[in-house]
Amino acid sequence: MHALAGFAAFELGFLRPAEDALWQAVRGELAARGFQHLPAKLTRPIDERRLWTHPALLLGQIDAYRFAQVFPHCLAAVAAPHYDAPGCTGPYYRAFVVVREEDQATAWTALEQRIAAVEGLDRLGSWRLFKAWVAASADPAAFFGRVMISGGPVESLVLVRSKAADYALVDCVSWAMVREHQPAVAKGLRVVAETDPGLAPPFVASPMRDCDERRQIYAALAAAIADPENAAVVAKLRLKTVQPAETLAYDAEPRPVESTITLLSAARTQRET
Repeated sequence: MHALAGFAAFELGFLRPAEDALWQAVRGELAARGFQHLPAKLTRPIDERRLWTHPALLLGQIDAYRFAQVFPHCLAAVAAPHYDAPGCTGPYYRAFVVVREEDQATAWTALEQRIAAVEGLDRLGSWRLFKAWVAASADPAAFFGRVMISGGPVESLVLVRSKAADYALVDCVSWAMVREHQPAVAKGLRVVAETDPGLAPPFVASPMRDCDERRQIYAALAAAIADPENAAVVAKLRLKTVQPAETLAYDAEPRPVESTITLLSAARTQRET
């Protein structure tokens, strides 16, 4: 059975060449460790149900909430990444609350009943962290107005720039990447608040792979990231290093209820504004 690999943690199209290059480096390290029938390239587009439940999954990267709550028992965490971006500490990152520069808000509390743009309700790095943060100090039913599902961080920021939404919830790694590689998207926007930390998207494999295989996959990934020849690719992905994921509590991430939230598609909200 041929193995599969796919990265779906950050919905940023401009990262694909760097992700492909990282995979080729990891592929070489895996081959050197005796792995065979390695995929020549990453799986795209990703059929998540098929990829994350496939017994031949060799290496993937997925949002921590989706790993623990959407696909429980389907995946085994292999490595916890450390990112080089403001808001990151060790294997943790945060959600940033982004508004237009001219917005009068000076704190997240000023955004009550205003329109939010989020990548998806099953993303820890944006919606889940902020929702849990609000719930810790306010009534979510009273705070949240309408929520637009954008499908990606760039799309969320564009909705704020176009005034279709009032604020975007974007993970801090995506915000740093967009500012670096697509500065026009971030122009005229600013961060008004940041959430408490949560675990950054883990690298995963099928639990059908035994512990020794998973250790070898971890070693190959760590070696590829540490190799000076891959420094430019690793820097573009803002990766610093990885650590073993076994000791981290991915299943303890916030899981708030969505029943009080009014959801609007981006198209519908844009028609209304």
